[in-house]
Amino acid sequence: MTPDIALILGIDGIATGSIYVLVGLGLVLIFSVTRVVFVPFGDIVAFSALTLASMQLGRLPGTVYLVAVLAILACAVDAIHHLRRGRPDRIARGLLGYGVLPLIPAAVAWLFAGASLPAWAQIPLTIALVVPIAPLIERIALRPIADASVLLLLIVSVALTFGLSGLGLLFFGPEGFRTKPLTSEVFHFGTVAVTSQTLLMVATAVVFSLLLFLFFEHTLLGQGAARHFGQSRRR
Repeated sequence: MTPDIALILGIDGIATGSIYVLVGLGLVLIFSVTRVVFVPFGDIVAFSALTLASMQLGRLPGTVYLVAVLAILACAVDAIHHLRRGRPDRIARGLLGYGVLPLIPAAVAWLFAGASLPAWAQIPLTIALVVPIAPLIERIALRPIADASVLLLLIVSVALTFGLSGLGLLFFGPEGFRTKPLTSEVFHFGTVAVTSQTLLMVATAVVFSLLLFLFFEHTLLGQGAARHFGQSRRR
């Protein structure tokens, strides 16, 4: 292996690692609040990229159907929960939070399927479409067993990731997609070329890691959350 090839592979590894850093930050934040090792978080990240790629290709992303089904199920679960507890007045709030709000971006994506939307519209629409997946899954599968052991929550989480992986293959196929880069600039360092997309990925991971560190170390809210996390782990 020549030094140039080793440098190229190292840069590629750093770029890929920055993505895993961002995924890891999400997993830590979710676990610190819910005690759930939310394994499907990685699948949701993959759904984000695949959804954006589908929009760039002018296709209707299968994420629309996933969100629609999850919204219906979440509304049903939430309504049954409040009826059993004798609080029917709270059903309307659940219908708004778990039904109407997630279905708005799904309806927009369905209406503009096949249209050539600009990147500044595709990316926010993708985020708005994918973000509700985790809260909907939490309401359907995890909140009803919130008092269970961490092991049971982990088992359910692993089962969910298998389900989402299968749905991803069903919606997008096994061949995969490649999204268009946000920027196409290329910087040359000797014989090695580094794309601005790679630099953007690494910078994003560094910035979010720094913000998370500052939040937990230098804010009262973050320090309180850290103490709560530590106490929950000792239990």
